[in-house]
Amino acid sequence: SSGINAEWPLRPGVETVFVHPVRALPPVAVKEWPVTIGDGFVGDKRLCILEETGLRLKHKNTKSVDLYKVKVALQGDSPKSKIVLSYNGKDDLVIDPKSYDKRTSPIEEHDAKYVYVGDKESQWLSDIVGRKVRLMFCPYSLSDGSDNIPSGKDNVHILGIPTLDDFREFTNKRVEVDRFRPNITSTHHKSLDELRKWKRIRIGTVELEVDHGTERCLITCLTNGGSWDPDIFESLKRWAPRDPKSNKPLMGSYFKVLKPGIIRKGDVIVLMQ
Repeated sequence: SSGINAEWPLRPGVETVFVHPVRALPPVAVKEWPVTIGDGFVGDKRLCILEETGLRLKHKNTKSVDLYKVKVALQGDSPKSKIVLSYNGKDDLVIDPKSYDKRTSPIEEHDAKYVYVGDKESQWLSDIVGRKVRLMFCPYSLSDGSDNIPSGKDNVHILGIPTLDDFREFTNKRVEVDRFRPNITSTHHKSLDELRKWKRIRIGTVELEVDHGTERCLITCLTNGGSWDPDIFESLKRWAPRDPKSNKPLMGSYFKVLKPGIIRKGDVIVLMQ
């Protein structure tokens, strides 16, 4: 099946599918991607950048923002595809998932276990950030069967294009979708439906159930290419619904996987509940 359904213009559907091979770096648009129970989007954000303190890197200064000028590509459309990072003035960095995803010697940092990817990869990123960082892989389960606390394990993140368009109208700005880092953008439904109305949905053969609304933070000020606009987050605080506990603005939702499969661009989204 191509995933392009003739009913798509008449019903909610998948407009774009995104995967984030490296947390804190730009996403890659793909035609399709496997989804599993527990992992969500397979391989999504499983690579992350750690400071020397062992904490994940935050975009708190301009050098860190430079990381979002890195271009990310995949040599294929699967979680096993090699990841290619490009940055102006540097040779491309090619990362092969096969080189680290079976290792069994984790490093523990702040209650999470990681596998060190390598010196070459870490130095490439350190040169851009301007200080020493490490590129790490966070396995959800180690190949020796030991338990692991995943770092930033996410469910499937869906953001409606009607919701984004509504926010764009509020701000009177061209607000890029990559600011919000979704796995799926959906279309042909009402603004905020994915947050307020969708409880259980089916996309192709994949079944999903809402887990929680997506709390937004200052990262929404950063877009692909490294541009920074602090007014985006301030506008979100004025426009978006708030989480009743944290009081943070909500835009989009995370869904847990009830039935695995492959999600394709153009799939119809069926509301089951």
